[in-house]
Amino acid sequence: LPIAEDVRYPHGTQAMLHCPPDHYLEVKGNYWKMCVNGVWNGSLGECKPLA
Repeated sequence: LPIAEDVRYPHGTQAMLHCPPDHYLEVKGNYWKMCVNGVWNGSLGECKPLA
């Protein structure tokens, strides 16, 4: 499922961003994020190009 700001995900939904092979995932904390009462429990991270 795509992560969209205007979509409400059920409590307990888990998400993890997947990046293309020539990128890496920059994220703080745990890679898995969970929806808690309509709010993600942290940043989903960002795909960054490999140097």
